Amino acid sequence: ATPAAPTAANQGAGAYAATIRYYKQDTIELSGTTVVRRSEVSPNVSFTPSGSGTAARVTRGAFPSESETHWRVWGSSDDTTYYNISGNIAIATTTYDDSAAPSTYSANTAAEVAGTFTVPTSARYLLSDGNRLLLAGGWESGAKTSRVWFTPVLGSLDQGDDERITATTTQNNYVDLNEHDGGAIAGLAGPLNGVIYAFKYRQVWRLVPTGDVLVPYLPRKMSDAVGCVFQKSITIGEDAQGRPCLYFMSHKGPYRIGAEGLQYLGRDNETLWRTLNLAATSVVGHTLWYADRHQVWWWVATGSNNDPETKMMLDVTLAFPDERNMVRGGWAQHTGNSCTARCSALMSHTLGPSMSSNLKPHVGRSSGTTLLKCDSTATDDAGTTFQAYVKTRPLLTADSLGINVGIGQTMLLAEAASGVTITQTIDRDFGVETVTATALLTANASETRVLRKVEGSDMAEAGVIQLQIGDSAAVSNGWTLDAIAIPVDPQDIR
Repeated sequence: ATPAAPTAANQGAGAYAATIRYYKQDTIELSGTTVVRRSEVSPNVSFTPSGSGTAARVTRGAFPSESETHWRVWGSSDDTTYYNISGNIAIATTTYDDSAAPSTYSANTAAEVAGTFTVPTSARYLLSDGNRLLLAGGWESGAKTSRVWFTPVLGSLDQGDDERITATTTQNNYVDLNEHDGGAIAGLAGPLNGVIYAFKYRQVWRLVPTGDVLVPYLPRKMSDAVGCVFQKSITIGEDAQGRPCLYFMSHKGPYRIGAEGLQYLGRDNETLWRTLNLAATSVVGHTLWYADRHQVWWWVATGSNNDPETKMMLDVTLAFPDERNMVRGGWAQHTGNSCTARCSALMSHTLGPSMSSNLKPHVGRSSGTTLLKCDSTATDDAGTTFQAYVKTRPLLTADSLGINVGIGQTMLLAEAASGVTITQTIDRDFGVETVTATALLTANASETRVLRKVEGSDMAEAGVIQLQIGDSAAVSNGWTLDAIAIPVDPQDIR
């Protein structure tokens, strides 16, 4: 921060000329001979020596107490251009005696333009593009809520380049994104293919790089319909083709930005997204990209919950755009201990003095002080057994409504698992009839995959069916299902 102005007084007895001059000071943090950070120069003090002293004694003003190690005196003969007349002074020394004529000040290093070392705003969001820091929003009352600040390129002055903002009469390092439209900035993300994305509550903006040092970004609005509801819901991942993209949560549900533009992901489970508690007092939600599984995990608070209690998982290898460019398929919903999580991060699978290079999702639960590791070999959820199953949407058994078919015994292909029983339930015509059958996954010999006929799973006169397969109840089991085939035979028309 900018220090207070210094003071000046006569020092000693002599004939130091009574010529008016002006003094300012700044503070710096030195590491060896390198200036790590520095402040703006202070307000000035004008002083005219008495003519009967030996020097003008400059006493430093109050410091900001931000790890500064030295201070410097800047002198001027005209209050326009200031020069470093003192060099670096250790902060333990509180005064500097100036015995030079103001006309000689210009032989020293001139001060940078005022505003070169402006302190950054106390931003809500921070992002790096590799060469600059970008800062958005502000915590103070009256702060710009739709402004994105950016620091100079690292190495441009090598004096706190990553902790200063340029705010001079000729250059201001910021872009404004419709201050009174679309809500406040809710997050920053990227770079994605070189572009920074700024999310407002109901807008998405692209900050396109220009290559111009003075104007490095051009703001371009991408959407007026959706934005991001919380910063922690944004993550960089991939699509089914392995192309980079941004995933985020809007007030309407999940979206992504990638090679196909802006795509809606939530059509398959809109009833859940409508229950998002956007007013959650703790955490609305958070997300991470789990590259090893090609999955995006979203923890969300729904209903009246003020912390996430549900995890929605999208397997991007199973999610593809439809004819309207909405991404369909690939979703799973999880509940239980590992889903009541306030925060999440990827961390080494093996924790300790020697950390493994493979990463697993870790979560911090919203109750207690429990840290959990997900995607482990455990078949329970923090000691609690759970039920796992796949349930289809209601499926037409023929090409159109009104045509009935017979359902034969289904065939299941699965990984061999000793002692594991899989339960299949088929609902006919939304509950007119329900048939439940089981299949044992124990290998007959040494085969790694088993092909099982699910005995007793046949039914007749089916127009619409819905199938659920997996655990019949909460149990500590592990299984992998590869495929299921349902034979159908046309019977009659209603």
